[in-house]
Amino acid sequence: MRTAKLGEIAAFQAGYGFPKKHQGLEEGDYPFAKVGDISMVARKGDQVISSARNYINSETLPLIRAKPLPAGSIVFAKIGEAIRQNFRAITGCSMLIDNNTMGMIPNPDLVDTKYLFYFMRQLDLYQFTSATAVPALRKSRLEKLEIPLPPMGEQRRIAAILDKADALRAQRRAALAKLDTLLQATFLHMFGDPVTNPMGWEVKELRDIVKEGTIVTYGIVQAGPQVDDGIPYIKTGNIKNGQIMFDELSRTSPEIAAKFERSTVHEDELVMSIRATVGTIAKVPKSLDGANLTQGTARISPGKQTLSEYLLWHIRSVGSQHWLQRQVKGATFREITLTRLRTMPIMIPLLPIQEKFVSRAGNIRMQKDKMDEAYGKLDNL
Repeated sequence: MRTAKLGEIAAFQAGYGFPKKHQGLEEGDYPFAKVGDISMVARKGDQVISSARNYINSETLPLIRAKPLPAGSIVFAKIGEAIRQNFRAITGCSMLIDNNTMGMIPNPDLVDTKYLFYFMRQLDLYQFTSATAVPALRKSRLEKLEIPLPPMGEQRRIAAILDKADALRAQRRAALAKLDTLLQATFLHMFGDPVTNPMGWEVKELRDIVKEGTIVTYGIVQAGPQVDDGIPYIKTGNIKNGQIMFDELSRTSPEIAAKFERSTVHEDELVMSIRATVGTIAKVPKSLDGANLTQGTARISPGKQTLSEYLLWHIRSVGSQHWLQRQVKGATFREITLTRLRTMPIMIPLLPIQEKFVSRAGNIRMQKDKMDEAYGKLDNL
């Protein structure tokens, strides 16, 4: 099959750093998409950004020689951990993108937009980032990547098949989301909103309810090169949909992991993202007992006053998530400090009531696991 370099079939265009005074318009000539807009589309399972939450007026464009992307361009994150999240979208209209984002303008005579979109979505772009403190994608590197290029009719046939598979995946995602909503509703019914605490439960700070001898802490600062048979470590991008993606984990040497023994995780402990996707959280499965973390994730080891499953859903509750987002600093590189995280308020119901919730949650989780398995098969497809 013929192959082509991406730079031969599409033009790459970096986004622009518009001054703050030109952002935030509720209406204007061009929608202005940020990385967050792309991530929202990706999480919903949609393919197209048809509008954005901000607009830019045309008289602003000459100030920095900005050029809008045409409808049908493919956009993705180019800086930071957002690259790892595999967020991709197609623009539904002519729009501008910010300087943390990159666009691809397909040549319609050479490649089908949807075919190129699906190719870009299955690529792990993070492996092509620069080896710097802040990972970034370079246009010159991306232009050299090769793509299989069958005849246009075959491209469209492949894209149509993947569209159907995507529609099935969207249905599964919706069903999984309903089960998550049911779990959240069950938590709210039994314990109330953590912010208002209508049932008057005792409240303590997170640092005061973790296991004796542990603290809420982050992990390895410099993990070093990949060691295939080494110690797995969990990054922010490895926590998805309430689970830790085992197959996506990197590994470091036992010597480096030993230097960060304080952040070694064990079964039923919780791991939460404290950078980029702040607040995403999952429980450590038995298969990852003894793994470690990076600086972007924190270990939370429940003590005697809270059950692991209860604490998981407490932190995943709407009220707790709102509390977390209010503590976040930074716009481009979002993070919550450990100092702030440790002060997070946690309701402490009696253990028998927590156990009742865990039992109900277990029944719902069994259904969710079955759906997860089916979703995984569709994802592989």
